[in-house]
Amino acid sequence: MEQPRYIAQATTPTYTLGAGDQIRVDVFDAPEYTGDYQVLPDGTVSLPMVGVVSIAGLSLEGAAEVISGRLGSILRRPITTVQLVAARPIAVAIAGEINRPGAYTITTEDMAGTPTITKAIQLAGGITQRANIRDIQVLRVDPQTQNPTQVVTANLWQLLKEGRLEEDIALQNGDRILIPEAVLPDHSERSVLSTSNIAPATMTINVVGEVGQPGSLNVPSNILLNQAILSAGGFSRRARKGRVELVRLNPNGSVTKQDIEVDLSADADSPANPPLQPNDTVIVNRSTFTQVTDTLSQAVRPLGGLFSIFRLFDD
Repeated sequence: MEQPRYIAQATTPTYTLGAGDQIRVDVFDAPEYTGDYQVLPDGTVSLPMVGVVSIAGLSLEGAAEVISGRLGSILRRPITTVQLVAARPIAVAIAGEINRPGAYTITTEDMAGTPTITKAIQLAGGITQRANIRDIQVLRVDPQTQNPTQVVTANLWQLLKEGRLEEDIALQNGDRILIPEAVLPDHSERSVLSTSNIAPATMTINVVGEVGQPGSLNVPSNILLNQAILSAGGFSRRARKGRVELVRLNPNGSVTKQDIEVDLSADADSPANPPLQPNDTVIVNRSTFTQVTDTLSQAVRPLGGLFSIFRLFDD
């Protein structure tokens, strides 16, 4: 008998089927065997004329092969296609350089198709600007002992730059995702990351002092210093336009303050126009001339009342 042929369709080949998954089985030129099926709690599906087929723990390709083999006793040269219609809910944990670390239950309402690393990152609020996406680790655990049984490394930089979908690893129930910190973050890479769909679209910063509209701003996550100043209405006439202070709250709880020589014509690679991080505060001080005139104004203000008294006597 000629060996049956099978075809598996999957965007992520590492996904394994389990109870609760919904799949579609298509058998070429045999519509009576085609349909949507849910994997039952015992890991099986019940197919017409074939009966119960166990597919839990198999990839889509493996399930297509098993189903095609069973159909081979009924049909000649069954060409079988298996697709994932809706993935089962899975529980994962994500930690490290992520905006909302913690445990998540991923359901079909959260995402379409196979749950992957990038979809979990999006669900957890996106990566931070300090993330190292070249060495993301996925720890697979034994569901009984909860001990890691496998460590898989994903390089999402290759996904962003080269479109390598295989780096967007399909997740399984109980996976633990760890996103490490970049030792020496590169500005050009950070600029690419901030515009990707694994980074938050916006962040909150503060621009205070001598600008047109001081206060908190919700800005794009890839904003630069010059853009932040312009978003706050630009320098006022009283501003010291050549230098600003950048106050940053660090992950370890410390605070740093940096004086930056501002150049509104500087490009993105210039030290005069650095990228900002969430919760940064830009302080625009008064110019020296404004400080002097304000001091003189305060000094002569008490004399104003005295001059008024003299004017009364003159009258």
